[in-house]
Amino acid sequence: MKKEKLPYFNYNEDVRRLEAICQRGIWVKPLNEDKIWLSDIAKKILEIKSKERTFPLSFFSASITASDRQHFSTLVKESVRTLTVQSFELRYLYHSNNSRKTKYLQLNFGADKNKEGKMFLMGTMYDITRQKKKEEELERVKEKLDESDSLMNYFLANLSYEIRNPVNTILGFSELASLHDVDENKRKEYIQLAIRRCKELIGLLDDIIDLSKFESGQVTFNIIPCKIESLIGDAVSFFDNTVRYFSKEHVSLKTDVATHLLSHTIYSDYGRLQQVLHLVLEHAILRTEKGVITLGCHKKKEDKDNIFFYVTDAGPRLSQEEQKTLFYPFRKMDFPSGKKAGES
Repeated sequence: MKKEKLPYFNYNEDVRRLEAICQRGIWVKPLNEDKIWLSDIAKKILEIKSKERTFPLSFFSASITASDRQHFSTLVKESVRTLTVQSFELRYLYHSNNSRKTKYLQLNFGADKNKEGKMFLMGTMYDITRQKKKEEELERVKEKLDESDSLMNYFLANLSYEIRNPVNTILGFSELASLHDVDENKRKEYIQLAIRRCKELIGLLDDIIDLSKFESGQVTFNIIPCKIESLIGDAVSFFDNTVRYFSKEHVSLKTDVATHLLSHTIYSDYGRLQQVLHLVLEHAILRTEKGVITLGCHKKKEDKDNIFFYVTDAGPRLSQEEQKTLFYPFRKMDFPSGKKAGES
């Protein structure tokens, strides 16, 4: 077996083989000398291409952050004082392809004396960069889960209120309508208000069911031929009914569809497409106190195989931060007054 003569230990073929199997690099540093000896695996971990094995300590320490150097120095003193093994994680900075990169290394080392009584440090190093990145990724996932959990609790608290509110209204107006001494016109008004709140409650429950289906991947699509003229016509009827329902007499609808497109047939799930258009239109109506809402569709030159539907309104515009959270789960958008017109 070949072995390399060192004043501290025998670096033979068996050690090399074990080092390669474990992917742990060996390093040795005489305590009172400004140099460090590195094995082949250690040099590979540190991205060192030189054939030399012994390097000035500054060559290594310059690539370690000041806080890590200070911590390492403290552990070295402790190891020398107690002759115990120390473990340490550090960030190692190096250059690759003209860019500065970082590795995370795990060092295990201890102090000892050779036959001449000279004190030295000997240890191993292991590249834990992949492990640290996984840990950081898991930490980010945990933070998102914690945020989702918090938002879900907020959402459920809001949801219970939004369900109780129409239920209480329905009960209240139903009880009023059932009284014998109520004027007939008032009775009809109470009944209409109760019916309106029932519809709102059904809509809320439908939204929850649809959301749960999307989240669980249980949504199915029925692709059929759909006339654009029928889609727009149904959307206009929905708009008229919704405007009356919410008493939005100062909100009007404008359609922006090229005449030649009205006769086109597209293939889609008619019900789901109408559901999307209705939701966006209702959103635009609720957020617009006064003005024109535009419903349109067009083809893009770069994508002639698809039809693009859009809705614009005169309601408050979402900020850049609000747009980022638009599709986050359990979020509810607030629309402060005084913003300029924007798109839904």
